[in-house]
Amino acid sequence: MPILSKPEMAEFSRVPPSFRHTISGRGVWRLCTLEQSCIGPMHDPTPSAPFHHFAVRLDHAPLRMGWMLDGKRTDTNMPEDHISFIPAGASFTGWLNRPVDFVCLYFTPSALMAAAGEEAMVAAKSEIRPVLGVQSPTLCRLVRALHSDAVQGHPYEWY
Repeated sequence: MPILSKPEMAEFSRVPPSFRHTISGRGVWRLCTLEQSCIGPMHDPTPSAPFHHFAVRLDHAPLRMGWMLDGKRTDTNMPEDHISFIPAGASFTGWLNRPVDFVCLYFTPSALMAAAGEEAMVAAKSEIRPVLGVQSPTLCRLVRALHSDAVQGHPYEWY
């Protein structure tokens, strides 16, 4: 995937520095960054970041993963149509039982507000809350569509 280098582009990463070699692709748009990486098995004490993080797996093999967030341990089998959310400012420790190919979408709270509209966010009292795996076929399809766009060299650029 090409890395676009406009100064107003959002270039975020939640992959720890010691795992940067696992990044196999990246797409950067004005309001978000998408990263593909194959990580695991591992334990990852990731510090908080000032952006939201949606994670969708791309492979089909069974997966066991978990995290410790706000003192609460959560584990899941992470089915293919499930997505994980890590809100901006959240710190967690995560683990995987095998290497897994993930695509992650990163975006700031202000980007979410710009995309959804302030009135819609306020009216819905919307916020991103942490969840290890929640069934969301629609969000999984959208994140995978962005991944496909980035793999194809951004034919549907957002800027």
